[in-house]
This record gives sequence, structure tokens and C-alpha cells, in this order.
Amino acid sequence: MIGDLHGCAAELDALLRKLQFDRAHDTLWFTGDLINRGPRSVDTLRRVRDLGDAAITVLGNHDLHLLGCWLGVRSPSKGDTVHEVLDAADADELCHWLRQQPFMHREDNKVLVHAGIYPRWSIDTAEARARELQSQLSGHNYRQVLGDIFAAKSPTRDDHSLSPVERLRFSAAAFTRMRFVNPIDFSLNMGEKGPPEIRNDKAAPWFEVAGERYADYRVFSGHWAALGHRQQRWLTALDSGCMWGGQLTAVSLDSPEQNHCVDCAHLLHN
Repeated sequence: MIGDLHGCAAELDALLRKLQFDRAHDTLWFTGDLINRGPRSVDTLRRVRDLGDAAITVLGNHDLHLLGCWLGVRSPSKGDTVHEVLDAADADELCHWLRQQPFMHREDNKVLVHAGIYPRWSIDTAEARARELQSQLSGHNYRQVLGDIFAAKSPTRDDHSLSPVERLRFSAAAFTRMRFVNPIDFSLNMGEKGPPEIRNDKAAPWFEVAGERYADYRVFSGHWAALGHRQQRWLTALDSGCMWGGQLTAVSLDSPEQNHCVDCAHLLHN
């Protein structure tokens, strides 16, 4: 299991050497956000794509942002490096591959997501919502789906009053952008992005709001660089901020306490 890459191809190569990765026998799970902000987005995307069945990745918010820019329903932000992918000769091929990837992957009691699992959902419900979203994005109507997702802010709560488009919007927000949740009404709090210790009475880390709901599972996530590499109870968080000068981290799926890290080489060498 490897945390958010954000275009850090050199660090990925170094980490795979450290792991003595053998694609004939080993499988890698990636927490999403393969691209953007780092120095080599297109190389990183090709590396993961070319691993074939030896790699599983979920979609992160930066991956969705790239797809939105590709289709013209989003504009690159300051500091983005998505142009590396968009300007590549194989941009369409890479983006079509990316839009086929899931929002959640589950094997037995191991669950992979980018941001987290909305605390009101059971694992079965989360899996169904992820499949629904993936089916829409990987289908023929993907242009309309991405346009709908980015056309308006997502609802902050999941309830039966949501329209089909709002339901997809909420699922995308929960799986790719969630950090804090209001523990009273279970609304997503997108205003807080700092460390989990910085909070107010209307914002608590999603995994604390979930309590022991997922105690029978091992959940792996990324997305939250300010949370860092953290293992507590049923959660292993893996975004150790490589592109921000931290490290790229890998853990064993069977023994998450066994971890391997490499430093952020692209900053050390500048």
C-alpha cells in the first residue's frame, strides 16, 4: 500500500527498489492522487497504468480535477502540473484509463479509499455508492457526469431528498475530498483542512465520528497530508506529504505496522 504520489515518479521508483518490488508476484495498492503539483505527473501516471494487474488505485480529488480539465469543465489552478498530462501525445489514452478506476476497493476486510468513508455509511453502503459513481464515470455518458459533478458545490449531507446528480456529487465529495465531519448532524465540513487537532465543535475527523463502526475492517486512506502517516485502531492513513517535502510511505497490507519510506528526492536535489 502506497500513499499519494502527486507526480513524484523518482520517489516511487526509489520506494519500489527499496521494497524489491516484483510485479510477477507482488501487488501495489495506491491511495489515489497519482498526479498534480509534483514534478512528473505524466511519468507517474504512465508508471501506474503500465503496472497492469499488479497495481490497484482509487481516484482522488486531483485525479478527478485532471479529468475535469481534460474535458474542459474545470480550469487548472495555480500550482497545478496537470498540463504535463494534457499536453502529452497519449493524454486521451491516459485519461480514459484513469476514468475507469474505482473510488473504493475492497478485498475481504481490507478497504482502500482516497479521503475516507462517510461515517453514516456501512462498508456495504459505501461500496454500493462507489460502484454507482464508478459506473457513471466509466460509462459512455462520462462527459455529462463530470460536468454535473463540477457544475455546483456538493451537498454537505446525504439524505433521501438528494436528486440523482446531487447524490453523485455528494459521493464524489465524500470519497475524494472529505476530512472533517460535523459529529452532530453528520454534514461534511470542507472549510477545515489542517491537522486533526485543529477543530471546533462542528468539525471532527471523519474517522473519529465513525467511532468503532469499521472496527472489523482495515481501512487505508490518503488525501490528508496534515494528518500524515498515522495508524490508529482500524485506520492506516498514508499521505505523508511527499510533494510538500515529506516522505513517500508504503505499508504491508497484512501488517500495516511494517512501513517503508523514502525522502522527497525532487526537493532534496533542487
